[in-house]
Amino acid sequence: VGLSHQLVLQRPVHQQEHDVVLLGKIAIALAIIEAEAASPLAFRDPAQPFASPLSSERYRKSWYSPFMRMLTMGTQSDDPRALFRNVRFVVFNYDRCLELVLLHTLEGYYGLQAEQALDVLSEVEIIHPYGSIGQLSASSGPGIPFGYQNANIEEIADGIKTFTESVDEKIVERARDAVAGADTVVFLGFGFLPQNMDLLRPRMGCQALRIHATTLNVS
Repeated sequence: VGLSHQLVLQRPVHQQEHDVVLLGKIAIALAIIEAEAASPLAFRDPAQPFASPLSSERYRKSWYSPFMRMLTMGTQSDDPRALFRNVRFVVFNYDRCLELVLLHTLEGYYGLQAEQALDVLSEVEIIHPYGSIGQLSASSGPGIPFGYQNANIEEIADGIKTFTESVDEKIVERARDAVAGADTVVFLGFGFLPQNMDLLRPRMGCQALRIHATTLNVS
């Protein structure tokens, strides 16, 4: 269900070649948009227009499903903002799969309309250190709907940072503050690259009582 793309420019000379960098970002933007459109999260059955993509088998087998069950546990259906009172997200991917799952959860679990769910979602702290392909939106209004293939690709590409580009210091501080203030830190599908670890490392240490991580083929 999740998507992962990251551009690493191997030769330092390319960092100074604007056209090469722009083309790389456009390629990423195209790949992400196409992958979003093909994702089961974007699937709508014409025969069941009100059926949620969260009912698909691929979603139920993903990590999102148990995570959303944990997130909604103990919350009241008339208080959707309670879902996010004690959680912040740092997302190193460019896609908006997490945002869409949260949006569908707000609509399905709390019975919100799309615009109401987007309003609640806008208050959630989701930090994309390397940018993303744009703010998630409904079919109208600002932002880009999930999997919308008629978007301005060059404009989308402008919101992407490459791995070798410097990241906005304000974004770095937000990510570090999120780690520094957390009681529990959870790494999901994380590569533990030194640059990303340094980006997350708080200057004054971490107060977390618990740190959990998933690993795949990592020593």
